[in-house]
Amino acid sequence: MIPHTIQTMISLLGTGLTGALVYVGSRGTTYEHPQRDRDGECRPSRESVFEGGVLLGDVWLGIDCNGKRGHSWTIYVSYEPCDEFSVRLVSRRGVEAVLLAEHRGVYCDSLKEVVEDVYDSAIRQHCGGQPTVGIKPAQS
Repeated sequence: MIPHTIQTMISLLGTGLTGALVYVGSRGTTYEHPQRDRDGECRPSRESVFEGGVLLGDVWLGIDCNGKRGHSWTIYVSYEPCDEFSVRLVSRRGVEAVLLAEHRGVYCDSLKEVVEDVYDSAIRQHCGGQPTVGIKPAQS
């Protein structure tokens, strides 16, 4: 069963066709959550940090999404001890992981918008304006 705090994060991102998970072309999610407090809010004990190609934090949601061909993109939404969120976009190619974007101090009412903006900015910057995963060239 998905812990309450992770379910809340997914709800804040929006569900259905107008939600951020659909917007970024989510191919799956993962999460980190301590075993304790699965039925209630779980406030993390430390700030999350992306270090050495790994996200270190107590409570986070990872969203695998469409991105640059040959790379695996994941948007991480971390719940922070100060009751705010951090949003990070990480690109992986093989064993190499690169932090493409990071936004800290995100309030719950703007979480969906920040996730979509991070994705849009990365698509413009790294993919020439279009997601390339899963898109086939038009045939003439």
